[in-house]
Amino acid sequence: MNIEQLRSQIEQTTSRYNKAKNRRDERSKNFKDLGRDGDLSKVDSKERIISRLKHLGKSSLVGKIRNDEEINLSSLSNVNILERIIGEDDLLGSKYLTDGARVGRAVGRVIDQGSGFGFGTGFLVSPRLLMTNNHVLRTKSEAANSSIQFDYVDGIETNPIVFKITPNDFFITNVSLDYTLVAIEEINVGGIRSDSRGWLRLIPESGKTLVTENASIIQHPGGQTQKVALRNNRITDVVDDFLHYESDTQPGSSGSPVCNDQWELSALHHAGVPKKDAAGKYLLKDGSIWDGSKSTVHLIAWVANEGVRISRIVEDLRSRLSNERLSWSDLLEQAFSPPPRSDHPVYSHLKDKQHSSNTSGISMTQKGNKASITIPLNIDLTMGFGSSNSIANLVHQPSDDQDQPNTELDHDLDREIQSGIREFEDASTRTYFDEEADFQACEEYYQDWPGSATEDDWFDYFSSLVRNTHSTVLSYRRARLQHLYPWIDLRPDELNLRSVYSGERLDAREVLLAELKIERLRNEALKKILSNESLSEEDFELELLALENQFPFNCEHVVPQSWFSKRQPMRADLHHLFTCEPRCNSYRSNIPYWDFSVNPEEARPDHCGLRSDDKFEPEAGHGTVARATLYFILRYPGLVGDHSRELRENRLPILLNWHNDDPADEYEWHRNHAIYEVQGNRNPLIDYPSVSEVINFSRGLGG
Repeated sequence: MNIEQLRSQIEQTTSRYNKAKNRRDERSKNFKDLGRDGDLSKVDSKERIISRLKHLGKSSLVGKIRNDEEINLSSLSNVNILERIIGEDDLLGSKYLTDGARVGRAVGRVIDQGSGFGFGTGFLVSPRLLMTNNHVLRTKSEAANSSIQFDYVDGIETNPIVFKITPNDFFITNVSLDYTLVAIEEINVGGIRSDSRGWLRLIPESGKTLVTENASIIQHPGGQTQKVALRNNRITDVVDDFLHYESDTQPGSSGSPVCNDQWELSALHHAGVPKKDAAGKYLLKDGSIWDGSKSTVHLIAWVANEGVRISRIVEDLRSRLSNERLSWSDLLEQAFSPPPRSDHPVYSHLKDKQHSSNTSGISMTQKGNKASITIPLNIDLTMGFGSSNSIANLVHQPSDDQDQPNTELDHDLDREIQSGIREFEDASTRTYFDEEADFQACEEYYQDWPGSATEDDWFDYFSSLVRNTHSTVLSYRRARLQHLYPWIDLRPDELNLRSVYSGERLDAREVLLAELKIERLRNEALKKILSNESLSEEDFELELLALENQFPFNCEHVVPQSWFSKRQPMRADLHHLFTCEPRCNSYRSNIPYWDFSVNPEEARPDHCGLRSDDKFEPEAGHGTVARATLYFILRYPGLVGDHSRELRENRLPILLNWHNDDPADEYEWHRNHAIYEVQGNRNPLIDYPSVSEVINFSRGLGG
């Protein structure tokens, strides 16, 4: 940013700050006078306070204040939560520090690739998407010539982790909101994956921090090593698209994350409000007048700072993405899911270093004083089902018209199939369902269960719970091959699979091998499509759709993929993935569920179930698919519903009846706990069936 742009930005920020002076002063006075019975709505809007309470899992308090004109401390039974909101209690658990250290792993300094000079801050909001200011990275060209440098911290700044920025994979920017969202490489030159850094997920809802709350900011001021402005940054106002707050930041802090006490991303720091003398001249920290040069910007005395609200950035991103490449949607959707739980030390690369040779294929992994060397060998291993069907033979057995796999994609597929078969072979040695362990997991998972609530509040509670605990997002292929078929979807009788719609028994090993063949056929067909440079984008999408219809998987999404455009994390959410014969999968298509008992003459029968043009009833699994669909409505509110080919509100009673008439059994209890161990969340309809009577599911349907 040149000095003219800097001056313009400072003037705009100062103008917004000055216009809000009277309201800010009034809110500040009200906060000081709040007292035991003060009205919280005098320091922030009622809507944002309600949103904050919901986000903190305190929906039971919302019902007490929703219809009140004032939000009084004395009207609420739980004062501690309000102490947490208004900052009266400044004591935090030590987990705040450890969580902050992990968030710091996702924050880095933006550097010039050629010189290594640092000129801004950026942070990951998904495994591959980096957020910073527009004035830090204004164009694709600037981004392509820059990198992000992690672990540039005091004591180990000589050993940072660097990833190239790859704007051709994703690049969206907005001048007025001063943000840029851009992709970085998935694996850097040292073999380190970008998803190992963790990320700060994007939360679309407003109210993540209220006026008077404290914020924490992780930054690289002036391109220096990473620093933290820890909680001494009170939010002073909300002005349109921006938050104003007190903080000790410097120009190099542009692009820093502004976080609440739960280390959730609330704003993108982008500018400061300078101190002025009576004549309107900018003042330096020593009281002298700023000479206007860029070399002395770091000496300016700042009276406040401004950040762009994340809720407004998300709103803009979603509107812009509809006009961008369809292939970018999956990258963005990952930004709305929390990073997986990780046991990585804060700076894991100091203990774990990988060195590989691109020519020999030999790799060495070193941990402390121990090293393991991996040499690529082709070894046939028998796993208890005959030497002719060893894993290596089964995996590398080509189809009649296909050569042995020779691409990196094929080898990754082989490893996943091998892993899946080993998982299935181990299933007989594992406890299928541990009732005591499941009981303890439920006790912990639902520990903040509200004492009482309205139907809307119950929906908000369970929706927030299953969203916020969905901690691990898998790829669709890994979800199927390594988790669904070999363990999660196994039935207690003989530990094999059953088609969710027909109830037909399927051999898990045969399903896995069928998936292998289908994947290979798809890969070969995809190569031919990609080699056709004459295809338009529309024709390309049609070819992909035809490819999927030609080679369907043995996996059914009870909420059809077309309803959510095959985006993540919905596509690989195990709670609504089930084993299903490809024929039944195709027979159902994307038709909503229906109960034909009231009009059986409309239906065309099949061993998969009954179907008409816009109605489908499975032969088996009524309660199972109903609970999975109701979970989806909780987990992804507003995403589906009320469209001609989607779930309409008048069909909710059908799902609720199936849920009540066909209760969960050991199979679903096993599924629910196994999924909880993999992706972190549970289906409340399985754990506590009666909650269906108090949840307003129509609240989760889109318009």
